[in-house]
Amino acid sequence: MRFTEIDHGFCESVGETLPFPEIFNSYSSMCMSIFGLIGLLLTLRYKRVHDIRFICGLLVVNGVGSFYYHYTQQIGWAIIDELSMMLSVGLGLNSMYTMIINSLDLPVSTNIYSLKSVHNHITYKGLLTIALASYVVFIYPLSMFEEMREWFPMIFTVPMMCLIPGSAYIYMNHYRNTYVRKPCNKSYENNGGDLLLNGLKWALFASTVWGFTEPLCQEYTFIKYFHTHVIWHVFISYGMFLLIMFLLHFHLYTIDKRYYKISYVCNMIPVFHHKVK
Repeated sequence: MRFTEIDHGFCESVGETLPFPEIFNSYSSMCMSIFGLIGLLLTLRYKRVHDIRFICGLLVVNGVGSFYYHYTQQIGWAIIDELSMMLSVGLGLNSMYTMIINSLDLPVSTNIYSLKSVHNHITYKGLLTIALASYVVFIYPLSMFEEMREWFPMIFTVPMMCLIPGSAYIYMNHYRNTYVRKPCNKSYENNGGDLLLNGLKWALFASTVWGFTEPLCQEYTFIKYFHTHVIWHVFISYGMFLLIMFLLHFHLYTIDKRYYKISYVCNMIPVFHHKVK
Protein backbone atom coordinates (compact mmCIF):
# COMPACT_ATOMS: atom_id res chain seq x y z
CA MET A 1 0.00 0.00 0.00
CA ARG A 2 1.33 3.42 -1.01
CA PHE A 3 0.16 6.78 0.26
CA THR A 4 -0.89 7.91 -3.22
CA GLU A 5 -2.86 4.79 -4.13
CA ILE A 6 -6.45 5.57 -5.03
CA ASP A 7 -8.88 4.26 -2.43
CA HIS A 8 -12.44 5.04 -3.47
CA GLY A 9 -14.74 7.96 -4.12
CA PHE A 10 -18.02 8.98 -2.57
CA CYS A 11 -21.41 9.89 -3.93
CA GLU A 12 -20.24 13.14 -5.48
CA SER A 13 -17.78 11.33 -7.79
CA VAL A 14 -20.11 8.52 -8.90
CA GLY A 15 -19.83 8.05 -12.67
CA GLU A 16 -16.49 9.86 -12.86
CA THR A 17 -13.02 8.45 -13.41
CA LEU A 18 -10.95 8.58 -10.24
CA PRO A 19 -9.11 10.54 -9.05
CA PHE A 20 -11.87 13.13 -9.28
CA PRO A 21 -11.85 16.11 -6.91
CA GLU A 22 -15.07 16.15 -4.87
CA ILE A 23 -15.25 19.91 -4.42
CA PHE A 24 -18.37 20.10 -2.24
CA ASN A 25 -17.31 17.18 -0.06
CA SER A 26 -13.81 18.62 0.33
CA TYR A 27 -14.72 22.11 1.46
CA SER A 28 -17.59 20.96 3.69
CA SER A 29 -15.04 18.75 5.51
CA MET A 30 -13.51 21.90 6.93
CA CYS A 31 -16.55 22.28 9.19
CA MET A 32 -14.88 19.69 11.41
CA SER A 33 -11.71 21.79 11.64
CA ILE A 34 -13.72 24.95 12.32
CA PHE A 35 -15.71 23.43 15.18
CA GLY A 36 -12.55 21.76 16.46
CA LEU A 37 -10.79 25.13 16.63
CA ILE A 38 -13.76 26.71 18.40
CA GLY A 39 -13.80 23.87 20.91
CA LEU A 40 -10.04 24.21 21.41
CA LEU A 41 -10.39 27.92 22.16
CA LEU A 42 -13.25 27.29 24.59
CA THR A 43 -11.28 24.65 26.52
CA LEU A 44 -8.06 26.65 26.90
CA ARG A 45 -9.40 28.53 29.93
CA TYR A 46 -9.96 25.35 31.96
CA LYS A 47 -7.47 23.10 33.73
CA ARG A 48 -7.45 19.30 33.80
CA VAL A 49 -9.36 18.92 30.53
CA HIS A 50 -6.45 17.46 28.56
CA ASP A 51 -8.43 14.63 26.92
CA ILE A 52 -11.23 16.94 25.84
CA ARG A 53 -8.75 19.49 24.50
CA PHE A 54 -6.93 16.75 22.57
CA ILE A 55 -10.22 15.60 21.03
CA CYS A 56 -10.76 19.13 19.72
CA GLY A 57 -7.28 19.00 18.20
CA LEU A 58 -8.12 15.72 16.52
CA LEU A 59 -11.20 17.34 14.96
CA VAL A 60 -8.98 20.01 13.44
CA VAL A 61 -6.73 17.32 11.96
CA ASN A 62 -9.73 15.30 10.81
CA GLY A 63 -11.05 18.21 8.75
CA VAL A 64 -7.72 18.56 6.95
CA GLY A 65 -7.43 14.81 6.34
CA SER A 66 -11.00 14.60 5.09
CA PHE A 67 -10.50 17.59 2.79
CA TYR A 68 -7.57 15.99 0.98
CA TYR A 69 -9.17 12.54 1.02
CA HIS A 70 -12.20 13.80 -0.85
CA TYR A 71 -10.06 15.91 -3.16
CA THR A 72 -7.56 13.17 -4.08
CA GLN A 73 -9.18 9.85 -3.05
CA GLN A 74 -5.69 8.77 -1.92
CA ILE A 75 -5.57 6.04 0.71
CA GLY A 76 -2.94 7.91 2.74
CA TRP A 77 -5.35 10.78 3.37
CA ALA A 78 -8.13 8.25 3.97
CA ILE A 79 -6.15 6.72 6.85
CA ILE A 80 -5.45 10.18 8.34
CA ASP A 81 -9.17 10.94 8.12
CA GLU A 82 -10.26 7.63 9.63
CA LEU A 83 -7.59 7.40 12.33
CA SER A 84 -8.37 10.88 13.65
CA MET A 85 -12.05 9.87 13.78
CA MET A 86 -11.30 6.65 15.66
CA LEU A 87 -8.97 8.34 18.15
CA SER A 88 -11.43 11.15 18.88
CA VAL A 89 -14.29 8.73 19.54
CA GLY A 90 -12.03 6.46 21.59
CA LEU A 91 -10.82 9.34 23.75
CA GLY A 92 -14.38 10.62 24.06
CA LEU A 93 -15.58 7.25 25.31
CA ASN A 94 -12.67 6.97 27.73
CA SER A 95 -13.32 10.47 29.09
CA MET A 96 -17.08 9.94 29.41
CA TYR A 97 -16.99 6.56 31.12
CA THR A 98 -14.09 7.60 33.36
CA MET A 99 -16.21 10.48 34.64
CA ILE A 100 -19.12 8.07 35.18
CA ILE A 101 -16.87 5.70 37.15
CA ASN A 102 -15.60 8.62 39.24
CA SER A 103 -19.18 9.62 40.04
CA LEU A 104 -20.09 6.16 41.35
CA ASP A 105 -19.89 5.32 45.05
CA LEU A 106 -17.56 2.34 44.67
CA PRO A 107 -15.51 0.86 47.50
CA VAL A 108 -11.86 1.83 47.12
CA SER A 109 -8.94 -0.25 48.30
CA THR A 110 -5.48 1.23 48.76
CA ASN A 111 -3.89 -2.23 48.53
CA ILE A 112 -3.68 -3.23 44.86
CA TYR A 113 -3.19 -6.86 45.89
CA SER A 114 -6.38 -6.95 47.91
CA LEU A 115 -9.32 -8.89 46.51
CA LYS A 116 -11.41 -5.76 47.06
CA SER A 117 -9.32 -3.90 44.48
CA VAL A 118 -11.42 -5.49 41.73
CA HIS A 119 -14.27 -3.22 42.83
CA ASN A 120 -12.43 0.09 42.95
CA HIS A 121 -12.28 2.98 40.51
CA ILE A 122 -8.68 2.34 39.51
CA THR A 123 -9.38 -1.17 38.25
CA TYR A 124 -12.49 -0.19 36.29
CA LYS A 125 -10.75 2.77 34.66
CA GLY A 126 -7.74 0.62 33.82
CA LEU A 127 -9.89 -2.05 32.16
CA LEU A 128 -11.81 0.63 30.28
CA THR A 129 -8.63 2.20 28.91
CA ILE A 130 -7.20 -1.17 27.86
CA ALA A 131 -10.44 -2.16 26.12
CA LEU A 132 -10.66 1.08 24.12
CA ALA A 133 -6.95 1.10 23.26
CA SER A 134 -7.22 -2.52 22.09
CA TYR A 135 -10.19 -1.70 19.88
CA VAL A 136 -8.36 1.16 18.16
CA VAL A 137 -5.08 -0.74 17.76
CA PHE A 138 -6.37 -4.21 16.84
CA ILE A 139 -9.72 -3.59 15.14
CA TYR A 140 -9.31 -0.35 13.19
CA PRO A 141 -6.19 -1.51 11.23
CA LEU A 142 -8.27 -4.34 9.72
CA SER A 143 -10.04 -1.75 7.59
CA MET A 144 -6.73 -0.64 6.04
CA PHE A 145 -6.44 -3.82 4.02
CA GLU A 146 -7.84 -3.67 0.51
CA GLU A 147 -10.21 -6.60 0.94
CA MET A 148 -11.67 -5.11 4.14
CA ARG A 149 -11.88 -1.40 3.32
CA GLU A 150 -15.68 -1.56 3.40
CA TRP A 151 -15.53 -2.58 7.07
CA PHE A 152 -14.64 0.91 8.30
CA PRO A 153 -18.21 2.30 8.57
CA MET A 154 -19.15 -0.57 10.90
CA ILE A 155 -15.88 -0.36 12.84
CA PHE A 156 -16.54 3.34 13.42
CA THR A 157 -20.25 2.91 14.16
CA VAL A 158 -19.70 0.49 17.07
CA PRO A 159 -17.85 2.97 19.36
CA MET A 160 -20.15 5.77 18.21
CA MET A 161 -23.16 3.79 19.43
CA CYS A 162 -21.39 3.20 22.75
CA LEU A 163 -21.66 6.93 23.39
CA ILE A 164 -25.43 6.62 23.74
CA PRO A 165 -25.74 4.51 26.94
CA GLY A 166 -23.10 6.58 28.72
CA SER A 167 -24.76 9.82 27.66
CA ALA A 168 -28.16 8.52 28.74
CA TYR A 169 -26.80 7.53 32.14
CA ILE A 170 -25.26 10.97 32.73
CA TYR A 171 -28.40 12.76 31.59
CA MET A 172 -30.79 10.66 33.68
CA ASN A 173 -28.68 10.89 36.83
CA HIS A 174 -27.26 14.40 36.65
CA TYR A 175 -29.21 16.57 34.21
CA ARG A 176 -32.80 15.46 33.83
CA ASN A 177 -34.14 17.38 36.85
CA THR A 178 -31.51 20.08 37.20
CA TYR A 179 -33.02 22.93 35.22
CA VAL A 180 -36.34 24.73 34.98
CA ARG A 181 -37.57 26.51 31.89
CA LYS A 182 -38.43 30.14 32.46
CA PRO A 183 -41.47 30.95 30.30
CA CYS A 184 -40.67 34.61 29.67
CA ASN A 185 -37.24 34.48 28.07
CA LYS A 186 -36.90 30.71 27.67
CA SER A 187 -33.59 30.72 29.53
CA TYR A 188 -32.44 28.00 31.88
CA GLU A 189 -30.81 27.86 35.26
CA ASN A 190 -28.77 24.99 33.87
CA ASN A 191 -29.14 23.96 30.24
CA GLY A 192 -26.24 21.55 30.09
CA GLY A 193 -28.59 18.72 29.20
CA ASP A 194 -29.48 20.53 25.99
CA LEU A 195 -25.90 20.15 24.81
CA LEU A 196 -26.30 16.40 24.98
CA LEU A 197 -29.78 16.22 23.46
CA ASN A 198 -28.98 18.55 20.58
CA GLY A 199 -25.61 16.92 19.98
CA LEU A 200 -27.18 13.47 19.73
CA LYS A 201 -30.00 14.83 17.58
CA TRP A 202 -27.71 16.34 14.95
CA ALA A 203 -25.25 13.43 15.00
CA LEU A 204 -28.04 10.89 14.50
CA PHE A 205 -29.61 13.03 11.76
CA ALA A 206 -26.29 13.25 9.91
CA SER A 207 -25.64 9.51 10.34
CA THR A 208 -29.10 8.64 9.05
CA VAL A 209 -28.70 10.81 5.94
CA TRP A 210 -25.27 9.35 5.19
CA GLY A 211 -26.27 5.78 6.01
CA PHE A 212 -29.25 5.80 3.67
CA THR A 213 -28.01 7.84 0.73
CA GLU A 214 -24.37 6.80 0.28
CA PRO A 215 -25.08 3.08 -0.38
CA LEU A 216 -27.91 3.95 -2.79
CA CYS A 217 -25.87 6.42 -4.80
CA GLN A 218 -24.23 3.77 -6.99
CA GLU A 219 -27.62 2.58 -8.21
CA TYR A 220 -29.52 5.87 -8.16
CA THR A 221 -26.90 8.29 -9.44
CA PHE A 222 -29.22 11.32 -9.30
CA ILE A 223 -28.69 11.32 -5.50
CA LYS A 224 -25.23 12.80 -6.10
CA TYR A 225 -26.81 16.12 -7.02
CA PHE A 226 -28.35 16.47 -3.56
CA HIS A 227 -24.86 16.53 -1.99
CA THR A 228 -26.01 14.55 1.02
CA HIS A 229 -22.41 13.90 2.08
CA VAL A 230 -22.14 17.65 2.67
CA ILE A 231 -25.10 17.35 5.05
CA TRP A 232 -23.19 14.59 6.87
CA HIS A 233 -20.08 16.75 7.21
CA VAL A 234 -21.90 19.83 8.48
CA PHE A 235 -24.22 18.22 11.00
CA ILE A 236 -21.91 15.51 12.32
CA SER A 237 -19.34 18.27 12.92
CA TYR A 238 -21.79 20.37 14.90
CA GLY A 239 -23.27 17.37 16.70
CA MET A 240 -19.86 16.11 17.81
CA PHE A 241 -18.88 19.63 18.87
CA LEU A 242 -21.95 19.87 21.14
CA LEU A 243 -21.21 16.44 22.60
CA ILE A 244 -17.66 17.55 23.39
CA MET A 245 -19.03 20.67 25.08
CA PHE A 246 -21.39 18.44 27.06
CA LEU A 247 -18.42 16.36 28.24
CA LEU A 248 -16.68 19.57 29.26
CA HIS A 249 -19.76 20.78 31.15
CA PHE A 250 -20.08 17.49 33.03
CA HIS A 251 -16.34 17.37 33.70
CA LEU A 252 -16.52 20.80 35.33
CA TYR A 253 -19.47 19.59 37.40
CA THR A 254 -17.53 16.56 38.65
CA ILE A 255 -14.74 18.89 39.81
CA ASP A 256 -16.76 21.76 41.33
CA LYS A 257 -20.05 19.98 42.13
CA ARG A 258 -21.77 22.97 40.56
CA TYR A 259 -23.21 23.53 37.10
CA TYR A 260 -22.04 26.26 34.76
CA LYS A 261 -24.70 28.45 33.20
CA ILE A 262 -24.64 28.52 29.41
CA SER A 263 -25.38 31.17 26.82
CA TYR A 264 -25.10 30.80 23.06
CA VAL A 265 -23.22 32.91 20.52
CA CYS A 266 -25.29 33.20 17.32
CA ASN A 267 -27.60 30.64 18.90
CA MET A 268 -25.01 27.95 18.07
CA ILE A 269 -21.81 28.20 20.10
CA PRO A 270 -22.18 27.47 23.84
CA VAL A 271 -20.24 29.65 26.26
CA PHE A 272 -19.98 28.74 29.95
CA HIS A 273 -20.48 31.49 32.54
CA HIS A 274 -20.60 31.80 36.29
CA LYS A 275 -21.49 28.75 38.33
CA VAL A 276 -24.98 28.14 39.61
CA LYS A 277 -26.07 25.77 42.36
